[in-house]
This record gives sequence, C-alpha cells and structure tokens, in this order.
Amino acid sequence: MSALMIFVGAAGVAVGLGSMLPATRLVGLVPFVVAAAWVLANVVRTSAAVLGASEADALVHIRAAAKRMPLWITATAWTALVATICVATA
Repeated sequence: MSALMIFVGAAGVAVGLGSMLPATRLVGLVPFVVAAAWVLANVVRTSAAVLGASEADALVHIRAAAKRMPLWITATAWTALVATICVATA
C-alpha cells in the first residue's frame, strides 16, 4: 500500500508540474522522477524483505530503511523544488 501511495503521489506531482511546463523545459522533471523512482524502489525492496520474515529480521530491515528516510524526503523535496523553479521561470 505504501508503494502505491508513493507512486500515485509522485505521478500526481509529475503530471501536475509537467502540464505547466513547455515541452522544452520538461527536462526539469527528470531529477524529480529519478528521485521518486529511487524512493519507490527502496520502499518496494524493504516491503519484499519484511514479507514473511520473522519479527527480528523484519525490524533489521525496517531500521535500515528508516535511517534512509530523511534522505528520501530531502531528495524528493529538492528535486520537486527544481521542477517548480522550472515552471516559475517558464
């Protein structure tokens, strides 16, 4: 479910910003799309690792993913800012 929420949210942002950009400035969305795909891949990988794992093993995977979460948030926020600046200067 978390992967679906990430996908829908990122797609909504990308489509929303992309609809406001001229075709020549769509390259501004590339960093955001890459960051969102990276976060989505990490969440899917973590979900797959904890599925069917013992509680102790699942906690190891969850803790490792939790340490990366601030980086995920920062990466998507900064790249969304870049895309927004592309929209504002278009």
